[in-house]
Amino acid sequence: MAQQSAGYITHQIGNVTVRFFTGPDSEEINNAKIIGQYAVILSDSMDYEKPILLDFIHEYDSHHEETSSCLSYGADEYKKVGKHGYTVPSINEKKKIIIRQFGFHFDVAETMKLLYYALNNQSQVQNLSRRVKIFRDSNETIYRLSSIPLKYIDSIITTSPHLLDRVLDNKMYRDVDTIDRRVIYYSYFLQHGKYIIFAGLHGKETVLDTLDKIYSLNPTRPEALFVFETPTQFSMYKLNPYRFPEISGKRFKKHIIPIDPNEFRLHPTIEWLGDDIYLINYYRMYGGWRRFPYLENEDVLIDGFEEYINSYRKKMQPIRR
Repeated sequence: MAQQSAGYITHQIGNVTVRFFTGPDSEEINNAKIIGQYAVILSDSMDYEKPILLDFIHEYDSHHEETSSCLSYGADEYKKVGKHGYTVPSINEKKKIIIRQFGFHFDVAETMKLLYYALNNQSQVQNLSRRVKIFRDSNETIYRLSSIPLKYIDSIITTSPHLLDRVLDNKMYRDVDTIDRRVIYYSYFLQHGKYIIFAGLHGKETVLDTLDKIYSLNPTRPEALFVFETPTQFSMYKLNPYRFPEISGKRFKKHIIPIDPNEFRLHPTIEWLGDDIYLINYYRMYGGWRRFPYLENEDVLIDGFEEYINSYRKKMQPIRR
């Protein structure tokens, strides 16, 4: 069950609480829920029933690729220090294993390695937990929180426990509970740290692609899908709904959108204009929309559309007498 307040989304799965802080709706929310499902499998396999908190603070400025991770045992309160600082209260008073991460994309294997270490070394994590400062230059903010010394974090995430290989072998599906399976739908599952995109219908699936991460999933028509791996890189997928699933979907080449992703704060939207023509729309803060036509038949992205329109308008201006 998920709850949402003041930018925080809280999702409970067994003894694992997934809390996610973000701005605009993000596919990383679904990614965090999937990581939470893996955390339940790992804790069950090690007969651990006490509370676990996976706390993801999402920085949706994509130029900050590095993730800062913290691990502690105790209370989950922490402070954000700065001009608009505040204290993030505890979810409850119970002491718990806490994995707190700051970043743009959260890696399931890295999170599970920290949890595996905590489950095997609970007393050590508890004894080593100290107040630390995390500085994130994405928003020039300092966080004060509890963690084991950060020098230990790097050594933990370089390990490769065999048990985690078995845990990550499980297929973990994106939330598809509200999908009508009587018509073609698109989703993905995570397995061995890879995101496998598929089309589904009546309980059957056909795999379309395997990616390292997913930024945005954009079904446009029953037979068309746009997937963004990053804010500026996408591929289109298409299949024949009348011959599903015997013929797998067609995958088009990857395209790069020529924009600075840090100027934009909303996820791209896709408009089908008819025939094989689509518009990929971005909203620039303080600058309005930028639109990029995509031609399916030629598999071409047109990146000079605005310049062409402006040039045409200049030519069509009436002559003043």
